[in-house]
Amino acid sequence: AEGARTTIQTDYIRFYQTGVLGLTPAWALGLGYMLDHHYNIQEEATGETGHLDEYYVDLPTNTTSSGISVPLTYNTRVNPINPQKGTYFLLNYRFNTAWLGSDENSQTLYVDGRKYFSFARRKESILGFRSFYWTVTSGRVPYLDLPSIGYDPALVPAGRGIEKGRYRSTAMLYFETEYRFGLSANGLFGAVVFSNITAPARMNTQQFPEWYPAAGTGIRLKFNKYSRTNVAFDVAVSKEFFNVYLNIGEAF
Repeated sequence: AEGARTTIQTDYIRFYQTGVLGLTPAWALGLGYMLDHHYNIQEEATGETGHLDEYYVDLPTNTTSSGISVPLTYNTRVNPINPQKGTYFLLNYRFNTAWLGSDENSQTLYVDGRKYFSFARRKESILGFRSFYWTVTSGRVPYLDLPSIGYDPALVPAGRGIEKGRYRSTAMLYFETEYRFGLSANGLFGAVVFSNITAPARMNTQQFPEWYPAAGTGIRLKFNKYSRTNVAFDVAVSKEFFNVYLNIGEAF
């Protein structure tokens, strides 16, 4: 049933590699290769059928998505490790093809936008926004490679406070806001508060009837004052889920 929770066990190999060419100081165009290979797939369903049974006629034990990606980026962030201001935009189109080993031919679109505002009165006071739209544009994508929370093609996947893979569909919307501020005058300690919301579409549509929120807070310890790299410790919660996150660098 829609919204039901099941547990899927799988071994997973993910390999993404991209090269980019600067077109202007802000714009860049790239070419890459993306591989998602799942094997030893098993689902523990709480009812008579699980999500895999509903998606496949014959259940696979392994699936492969393999293809070329074409990313277009716009970046005015001076420091992408810890942006103080600026804009980041990514449009990535992926072509999964059988001649590269993909189970089926398919195409997906991923669009990611981020904006940062710095408040002049407090140098360590930053307001950041992030949103992405991820959808299957053609063909049939293996179930475990459908747009899913926590699996977006970003350095730090989105969805703090939401169980990884909890929501999955043929299209997904995501929005996040984070406020970052200093706790000590020398910038050694800081803190953040954040919230996000995830909206998976009804399968094979662009309708987003359900929205699932999460929120959290965290502390920051300056790891490198020259690059402004932080050690990030966050706690986040959503309905029926709580988690702790430890990272080097910011979430976005």
